[in-house]
Amino acid sequence: MEVRLYAHSGTIPLDALVKEYDVIFLLSLDYSAVCALRNLPENRIPVVARMGDPHVATALPMFDWLKKCRVVHGVEKFPLSCIRMYYPESVLKDYTMIQYGIEPNLFDDCVIPWEERIANEVAISGVMPLKSLRGRFAESLIQKKDFRLSYHYKLRAKCMELDHVVNVTQLSKQMRSSDFPTLLGNYRAAIAAASWYPVIKYYETPASGCLTFMEVTEQNHCAEIGYEDEMNAVFINKDNYKKKIREYLKTPHDPKWKDIAKAGKEHTLKNLNNKKATDKLFTILQEVSQRGNVSLPPQ
Repeated sequence: MEVRLYAHSGTIPLDALVKEYDVIFLLSLDYSAVCALRNLPENRIPVVARMGDPHVATALPMFDWLKKCRVVHGVEKFPLSCIRMYYPESVLKDYTMIQYGIEPNLFDDCVIPWEERIANEVAISGVMPLKSLRGRFAESLIQKKDFRLSYHYKLRAKCMELDHVVNVTQLSKQMRSSDFPTLLGNYRAAIAAASWYPVIKYYETPASGCLTFMEVTEQNHCAEIGYEDEMNAVFINKDNYKKKIREYLKTPHDPKWKDIAKAGKEHTLKNLNNKKATDKLFTILQEVSQRGNVSLPPQ
């Protein structure tokens, strides 16, 4: 498959593009994409788009952009059930989850032996809900709850209140993104928690060789991303997180924790890497392009 990259901000020769190519892939569905494709000829070709964070649909005219860009298939790293919370089938009929974001070579340096890692602390990172009175007041002014940190990271904040849970966010900000796996690799255990849908930490943390305490609930759809409780991750929720984390802290040298961490890393690097994600994307693009005279949404 021949691929050519065009920047949204540049001039895209749509007439030539339609003649030479069979499908358009939008790396980002946004206003610049709408502007770039607004003059797409009537003998147009199908468009596949990466959707971005689903809750953005509550603030931006994503439904309108889907229509104007004539998107026939959406892709993103979130489960379909999560996407359907924001995009009904009448707006986006075809969607495929593609789990991307993990470059295995970036995790090759996470070679600190399990026995030499920090055992009596559990790492946690990422944005946290604001605890100060001023911070909580400021957040209360955000009308759309989908954009409040307290809405997305409830359990993450609760975990921070536990003894021996260490926030490494400030350290991670000082490092290059490629060094973050090395930072996590200093710890035997770490927490990945998001209340409404899986974030990249759900993949980075086990890939770093950490025993991953993973928030998995019916609400956040994380049971659909391929991990198994007590096999390659430890599932936590608002009812059991204290018990699960304290169980590890009481027995950090129990061999079962090492086995779970090892299985989590192997599963992530083997099955959830960018190479597999790219292969899956190309398969979708080929399938869409081979449909021929598909029924495209009107502009």
